[in-house]
Amino acid sequence: MDKIKVYVVTDIEAISLLVNDSLAAFKAYISSQDSVIIDEPMKFDTELEALAFCAGLGYGKDDYSLPEIYPLRSSEPCDLPYIEAIESVA
Repeated sequence: MDKIKVYVVTDIEAISLLVNDSLAAFKAYISSQDSVIIDEPMKFDTELEALAFCAGLGYGKDDYSLPEIYPLRSSEPCDLPYIEAIESVA
């Protein structure tokens, strides 16, 4: 079984594009910016472990403001195009 990868995005502009589901703009942004740093993904054996890690990232955040940290999980079909974009730039 493949491990579940979790990429943690901290760039505020990239997060804004993720929240707005702007895949084309996200691809263009991360391809054109030398300053966008997305670290190697964390890897987990189970979805439960990945969810626990992501829950920890969002602890104490409200639902009304833009998050400062945005996790992308390889187990989530809606996150896969963004992960593929990140991996194509790396």
